[in-house]
Amino acid sequence: MQDFDHDGGAGHEDSAHGDSPILDHLAEEFLHPMATPGADMTDGAPISENNAVARPRRPPPIRKRKPAKHIYLARNGERFGPYTLEQINAATAAGRIAAGDLAWMEGWSGWQPLSSVPGFSTSSPTRAYPPTRPRARPSAPGPNDWPRLFVGENYRYYAGKWEVEASKRTWNWAAFFLGLGWLAYRKMYLYSWILVGLMVLETLCEIVFDFPGYLSRAVNIGIAVACGSQANHWYKLHVEKKLREIASAGASAEAARARLAREGGTNMVAAVGFVAGTFALLVLMVALAH
Repeated sequence: MQDFDHDGGAGHEDSAHGDSPILDHLAEEFLHPMATPGADMTDGAPISENNAVARPRRPPPIRKRKPAKHIYLARNGERFGPYTLEQINAATAAGRIAAGDLAWMEGWSGWQPLSSVPGFSTSSPTRAYPPTRPRARPSAPGPNDWPRLFVGENYRYYAGKWEVEASKRTWNWAAFFLGLGWLAYRKMYLYSWILVGLMVLETLCEIVFDFPGYLSRAVNIGIAVACGSQANHWYKLHVEKKLREIASAGASAEAARARLAREGGTNMVAAVGFVAGTFALLVLMVALAH
């Protein structure tokens, strides 16, 4: 048994290396392990001190920055912007804008005080930015289109006249011939009442002081010339005043547009009423004087 065990064991050991291809294959795998994905290799061999190579580093992930929300300002019936928060804080510290000015930014339903903007600060900045001209923004409810909505279909005509108003006065033939009717038609009721007062005063002077006819005609022509030469300028002041009132109210976009439609545009009924009522009043004054 000893000889058999020894010889058999020796024979078994020899066969393990020479006669069994399966054992040879397993031994080769243990002696030379296969490279796994992601392992550092040089010509398919494991890394050692003699053939070590640098492992490539994975690039850092790219972080997407959230876009900054733009801020719009309303002043004198016009919209300005967009601005960044840094520009707003810089302009506030420089005294260009105030915390009580009206502002709007994405996500707000209406205009609010500038101090409501998250991150708003009045501390001194490193650089002040001057205001820029407003740029178009499709979905922003601001006063950018308010003048057009307020004036109505003849906005292009008056906008062209107002551009020239910076250097010289323009002429309005409708106001020259219609006078009181044109003012009331454009809903300029304050100017309409002032003109009615002037006409009543002129009639009273004619009755009391017995003005000659040519003097009365000269006064009427002077009033017509004043209306024709100043009407576009008066209308511009009227529009700007109304837009400032609407902007300062801080209402939502829908409420602002409703008020623009209500207070802007034209009113033919008011035009006829002012003309007819004033004419009846002047005729009554003359009749009572005689």
